[in-house]
Amino acid sequence: MENKASQYSDPIALQFGRLREGYNHCPCPTLAERKQHLSALKKQLQRYQDVISIAANKDFGCRAAAESKLIDVLGPVLEINHLLHRLKKWMKPSRRSTELLFAGNRAKVVYQPKGVVGIICPWNFPLYLSLGPLVAALGAGNRAMIKMPPNCPEVTRVLQRMISEIFATNHVTVIAGDHPNAMQISSLPFDHLIFTGSPQSGRQIMANAAENLVPVTLELGGKSPAFVAPDADINDAAKRIAHGKAFNAGQVCLSPDYALVPEKKVSEFISLVKKHYLAMHPQTEGGADCTALIDENANRRFLSALDDAKKKGAVITACGELGAGRQHPLHIVSAVSDDMTLMQTELFSPILPVLGYCSIEQALDEINARPRPLAIYLFSHDKALQQKVLVTTHSGGVTINDWGWHAFNHDLPFGGIGNSGMGSYHGIEGFRTLSHAKAVFQRNRFYPIGLFYPPYGTQIQKAVMRFFLRQPDTNLDVSNTEERSDAMNTKNFEHAESNLVDALTRFAQQTPDKTAVVCGGKQLTYKDLDLHSNKVANVLREEGIKAGDNVALSCPNVPYFPIIYYGILKAGGVVVPLNVLLKESEIAYHLQDSEAKAYFCFEGTEQLPMGQSGVSAFTNVETCRKMWVMPAGDELGLDVSGFQRQTEIVDFSSILLNGSDEPVANNIEEQDTAVILYTSGTTGRPKGAQLTHRNMHSNARVAVGLSWLTADDTSLVTLPLFHSFGQTAQMNACILVGASMVLVPRFEPGAVLQLMKDHRVSVFAGVPTMYIGILNYLRDNDVSLDGIKGVLKMAMSGGSSLPVAILTQFDETFNVPLLEGYGLSETSPIASFNHVDSDRLPGSVGQPVTGVEMKVVDVERNTVAVGELGEIAIRGPNVMRGYYNRPEATDEVLDIDGWFFSGDIGRRDERNNYFIVDRKKELIIRGGMNVYPREIEEVLIRHEKVAMVAVLGVADDTYGEEVKAYVVAHDGFDDADALIAYCKSQLADYKYPRHIEFRAQLPMTATGKLLKRELKAEVEKSSQ
Repeated sequence: MENKASQYSDPIALQFGRLREGYNHCPCPTLAERKQHLSALKKQLQRYQDVISIAANKDFGCRAAAESKLIDVLGPVLEINHLLHRLKKWMKPSRRSTELLFAGNRAKVVYQPKGVVGIICPWNFPLYLSLGPLVAALGAGNRAMIKMPPNCPEVTRVLQRMISEIFATNHVTVIAGDHPNAMQISSLPFDHLIFTGSPQSGRQIMANAAENLVPVTLELGGKSPAFVAPDADINDAAKRIAHGKAFNAGQVCLSPDYALVPEKKVSEFISLVKKHYLAMHPQTEGGADCTALIDENANRRFLSALDDAKKKGAVITACGELGAGRQHPLHIVSAVSDDMTLMQTELFSPILPVLGYCSIEQALDEINARPRPLAIYLFSHDKALQQKVLVTTHSGGVTINDWGWHAFNHDLPFGGIGNSGMGSYHGIEGFRTLSHAKAVFQRNRFYPIGLFYPPYGTQIQKAVMRFFLRQPDTNLDVSNTEERSDAMNTKNFEHAESNLVDALTRFAQQTPDKTAVVCGGKQLTYKDLDLHSNKVANVLREEGIKAGDNVALSCPNVPYFPIIYYGILKAGGVVVPLNVLLKESEIAYHLQDSEAKAYFCFEGTEQLPMGQSGVSAFTNVETCRKMWVMPAGDELGLDVSGFQRQTEIVDFSSILLNGSDEPVANNIEEQDTAVILYTSGTTGRPKGAQLTHRNMHSNARVAVGLSWLTADDTSLVTLPLFHSFGQTAQMNACILVGASMVLVPRFEPGAVLQLMKDHRVSVFAGVPTMYIGILNYLRDNDVSLDGIKGVLKMAMSGGSSLPVAILTQFDETFNVPLLEGYGLSETSPIASFNHVDSDRLPGSVGQPVTGVEMKVVDVERNTVAVGELGEIAIRGPNVMRGYYNRPEATDEVLDIDGWFFSGDIGRRDERNNYFIVDRKKELIIRGGMNVYPREIEEVLIRHEKVAMVAVLGVADDTYGEEVKAYVVAHDGFDDADALIAYCKSQLADYKYPRHIEFRAQLPMTATGKLLKRELKAEVEKSSQ
């Protein structure tokens, strides 16, 4: 070590060697010793406070005594007080849990001093930025070398004297600025190095430290913006920004470097900043409260930046005359441009550039276009905007409605990110940064670890592997090393099936009497389901339905659905499932758009007269040749007489009574389209997402693995089967493994709980509104969970965001994991999911599932860094082949490499967990159902009393989002109930607006474009 250090000056090598020897002699000071060291340092600061302010005044030429005491003295004292009260707790070993496999043993983390810490501090606050890190180093039990800057000789002499009076040279040493520079000091083999300075120097410091693999903490400053929001008190904001910019003459790494102000308020803001500055500093040159620039170099940079801005057209508002020395008033600069020096580097002087903005998005873009700053200062009382800024920007820290004070609260970490630094200190973060977290495992003397020694292959080893690892997926492509290994029970997939019907045929042969479907008092065995679906397939073939023809299906969760679904597939057809709530015009649109050759429609009930709507729609679509109506009772009660094409409408019962149940030749290929699922997507009217057998089959297999579904399980199907989640995660998943499913036509919490008991349901899937309904029912009713708890082993949620409180409450109530995932119709639907065999992260939609890749991209579709927001993109065997007959729409969302761009905004963390921050900008998710505002607007605008309309989603406790219409009406019309009734007659029940607000006008741009974002901002603000 001494040889390594000898390349510098001998005195430095000697002092470093003494510190190392001192640490080796006492590598772990006791709590009492550490508190003694900290208390002694605190006392010195209190004793020397006047001497310190006098020394700083000499170094600066003029330094406000209050500023020296507030930051350089009080700052370290507050940090010491914080540690003295908490150090005992921090030093205690942290007990940790062991893996289940190692139960009975002990695990803990012991925090051990790292050794010798190097501290390289700047000149702007030479004591706070040297003693702050020193306090953390001493609290963690380390020795320290402090390297002072060359332009603070007086403060350096005071610090050397203070330290030498209480610490031996083998404990803490202070190197003066006229000794080797920071670059040389950083090459010493410290155990940790803390540097405060410029990004340029920080890069070199880090490179030097890397030679000895020394970990570093860098605090590098940057251009910290002050964002004055439209709702801010502009007078208060101007006062606080003026203080921040004038404090220490702007020579603060946390100083507001530039201000973002609404364009219309720029002039007012500049006037107010000047007013408040002059109130605080009526006299600049010679003023005791006006700190000078540190030296002539700083003075030249200040004057040069002003001169450059003036030459390039900036408008400069001076808060006084330039001083003859280095004391200068604040200069406010407007009409700035990026080519000006003052917008390219951190200013560190009394200059405040002011940038006007026209929208919040523009202001955020301005912040995000620059390197990540040390701080952001937001002036706003709008909770929604505060959250938006916190989520969509990156900075070391944030102070809201003031500047800099987050760094002066020592229970908060202080540090930068990216160009403004790395790592942090203050409080427990400082203690942890400068401690080594040593993992300790202590084996119980009787623990039989030898059972896992070679020779391998013993029965207990195999049992452990089966229990924890279950079965591997033997069908995985081992060449893809990035693929996630889900807990797939692959014994259910011994057959190389690649379509959705082969498994049904196989289980009909292997377990013909096994119950496949239960609904009410009816049961279908696997044999029944197979034979009935054969009848459907044969009739379709007889009617001329060819492979690849589209066949529509409107049916709730009753046995007809799986019978017809698999029958269409066996015939080689493509299933087009339709929402059972669609009205006549909507059904007609789907039949025509999908070019359906035939249509199956449930008769419906008095509460849901879907059959009549289906028949009316069918008669108006000439391309749809045949229709079958499934009776709700023993016989068809729907009157189909009087329709022009009545001969084409047939009672479905005739198929079950007279159809042939002979097997149909299966020539289905995995690339054949299996299903067309209609989705509003991100633009226009509903589009049909074409999903292949491979898409659906692979995703159903994923669902099997996620839910640990086996042939012994019973799945309760409350999710509508016309929806991709119900189809994939429940119906198709059950058929793949030979499990049983209980169909529920209509979700009612009490009935669902009773069915769980009656049928010993082990797997349940739902949307958040279902879980909320179940928990509310249990709260309001005395219901025993006997027969449910202990039997139910898995619950899954999708469709929309699941509140964390609901997830936790369901877990606790049923003692069963509730897993949340993410997906879309275009992805079959499952793209990511939390996994029962790994740590679940409430609020996250988990990690990409087996075979699926995900990434977050910017507007140019470049991958963004971990933690940054962007659009979620998905690639894998689950991604659709495209939208039916819409090549342009397909090209918008699918690229040549197979990536599907979802339109959903999200982020991922360092463990590849994904978080959905916002849904598509326009789409409303109501109770898990997609509602596209444009469709509703088109209906409303057709009403004779409606002049203009905008539809938005508003927060709703039950459905997540509810539909609200903002209407400008003709002739003073204000009958909201009449408009709601009109919409209800034209739209599915989940689509029509529940809330209508009449307005005299809607916000518009100068070009006449509707400004929905302003309405959204109102909604967000009112919901706080």
